Amino acid sequence: LAKNIVKADKKCYYKLKYDYDNSIYTDKGCITVERKKAKEIGELRGQKDIIYIDTSKIKDGLALRYRRTGDMFAPIGMKGTKKLKEYLIDEKVPKEERDELELIADGNEIVWIVGGRLSEKYKITNDTLDALLIKYIRR
Repeated sequence: LAKNIVKADKKCYYKLKYDYDNSIYTDKGCITVERKKAKEIGELRGQKDIIYIDTSKIKDGLALRYRRTGDMFAPIGMKGTKKLKEYLIDEKVPKEERDELELIADGNEIVWIVGGRLSEKYKITNDTLDALLIKYIRR
């Protein structure tokens, strides 16, 4: 695995490379990205620190970052999208923690609240051919 060390700060923005297996180290932990074929995809029920996303649904490229004004999120199981700010309020995430959440985003679309919910828009389906396995290992 390639290794990258990222300094975590409010303006942190790191473009995730996913054309090869890769690891990113932050102050909070390590995020690993691995490419998988559909036949290699396993079941992950109930695990919040490991996700699969469908690579065909990525539009602008993935980035590890913190929240921004206007971010949108479609939590898995929900129809439509909502502002990330509203989602975090609804989930009762303390105000002081909201700016500290690491996110994986595709432009202004939140793909994954790292260690939390995945977006409905990026989940794997029966039509998925290629996926990314993304793991979060807390420090």
